[in-house]
Amino acid sequence: MKRDAMGLQVSLDVDGRHAVVVGGGDEAEDKIARLLDGGARVTVLAKQASAAIGALARAGRLALYPREFQPGDLNDADLVLVCERDGALAERAYAAAEERGVAAWACDDPERSHFAMPALARVGRLRLAVSTGGAAPALASKIRAAIERDLDGAVAAFVDRLGRERERLLREEPDPAVRRERLRALVDGFELRLSVEIPE
Repeated sequence: MKRDAMGLQVSLDVDGRHAVVVGGGDEAEDKIARLLDGGARVTVLAKQASAAIGALARAGRLALYPREFQPGDLNDADLVLVCERDGALAERAYAAAEERGVAAWACDDPERSHFAMPALARVGRLRLAVSTGGAAPALASKIRAAIERDLDGAVAAFVDRLGRERERLLREEPDPAVRRERLRALVDGFELRLSVEIPE
């Protein structure tokens, strides 16, 4: 992925897909949580893994191997996430992924990544991805934290209410135009305000 390429923003369905995560620290914990939430089968390769990752392995949520990455680890993988800031490791994983048609991502290394992993804000069922195209990951993380702090439970409850109403309309209203109009009417009064302070 080129450094200046924002790419195509999509939400990837990983349910049942095999994801290989290389690394066992905080970055790996975050990506593993997102993969497991999406229903992925996760294999972790890490000489040292955090207590949280170890607990997930003991609970049978993922497979954990205390060793270095090997190209053959991607033989039956759908994607690989390198969660260590190690250029040589990222290059090896990227080359192995290219050979096998596996999607690869490397932490802070867009040149050795097929896709970006934006900061993800979670408020109930609402998901907001924040990306700076690799220009300022720290800012993306700060914006994510601000969104999660400022959007309260009322927003999560509103999303749930809209979801229930959409399901009801899909069952009861055959006309797509009428469904869209009724759902738009429900959100007409919604307004989001963000305050921004830019340092000198």
